[in-house]
Amino acid sequence: MSNNPYEAPGTAADAALASTGPGQLASRGKRLLGSIIDGIAAFAVVWGTLYLGFGITFQDFAKFDLVKQTLLGLIAIPGFLLLHGYLLYQYGQTLGKRILGIRIVHINDGTKLPFGPLILKRYAPVWFVSAIPWIGNWLAIIDPLFIFRNDRRCVHDLIANSRVVNC
Repeated sequence: MSNNPYEAPGTAADAALASTGPGQLASRGKRLLGSIIDGIAAFAVVWGTLYLGFGITFQDFAKFDLVKQTLLGLIAIPGFLLLHGYLLYQYGQTLGKRILGIRIVHINDGTKLPFGPLILKRYAPVWFVSAIPWIGNWLAIIDPLFIFRNDRRCVHDLIANSRVVNC
């Protein structure tokens, strides 16, 4: 491993963290693609619920004040649990992670995190902070940028003592 602090991620500095085989860190690309899949699925569930259940369109939502938007946004939490709850409980995976063959494990021993602590430590803090105007926008930018560290752990991984590995 190189001692060059200016070396770009994904070069010789990451050789020890090769993303092949079970238990090895999932690649940044797999994590990104998994997040995109999860985002598309969540978008469909949340907006489907708002539109089909309440008749709310994008234009309607944009006209609501911050309090009403936040209250309606709370629909995203049960939607997330409906969409990903079983997979997270059973396998430590969201839909996107399941499709890509990666999973969330405890940083120390590689075991599946218990469901309650997984939700309360990995997801709830991000949901809470994301609801705070301005600060939530910064978190949305900073959190995924942490994946460019050598350990490929985002802020939510650090909070939950988790990492994402290949199955």
